[in-house]
Parts: sequence; C-alpha cells; structure tokens
Amino acid sequence: MTWRTLSARPYVEANSPNFGITNFDNILSAWLTIFQCISLEGWTDVMYWVQDAVSPYSWIYFCSMIILVGCCNLNRSITIRKPFENRSAKLKAAFEA
Repeated sequence: MTWRTLSARPYVEANSPNFGITNFDNILSAWLTIFQCISLEGWTDVMYWVQDAVSPYSWIYFCSMIILVGCCNLNRSITIRKPFENRSAKLKAAFEA
C-alpha cells in the first residue's frame, strides 16, 4: 500500500454530504464537523446523517454535546456581558450627576 493509495479518497466526494466537507474520515474533517455542530448551524442534519450511517442511538452523543456546549456558551456570554453592564451603569450615573 502506497501513500497515493492512502491519500486518494474518491468515496468522500461521492458519498459524503456537503460535497465531502461533512465527514468523520480524518481528524481535520471531524473537527470541522464538530465545530459545525457546536455553532448550532445544521447540527440536526449531521445527526440524521450519522444516524443513517452508523447507529440510530447516535442522537445521545449529539444531544448531550449540544446541551453541554450550550451551557458553556451561555455562561461565556453572561461572563462577557457582566463587566459591560457595570461599566454602563457607572457611565449612566456619571452623566446623571
């Protein structure tokens, strides 16, 4: 088996959704697909494709990932917003005085 045989993947372009972008064939594509799910853009499509290809129980992975990441993103947005609320309250009090 040569490098050419390992690197040539004609099955990806033919069978993978989104013109071969959404797949778990290598680590880079898997990270890109997971990032797509984490950003909450089209994660249900990926979940259904994985259910059709692998197992109908893959919804457990996707739903738990969305719940955990959703909680982390919510905490992050609250953490980023809190200092700006304090600053705006101080500015408002300074302008009123």
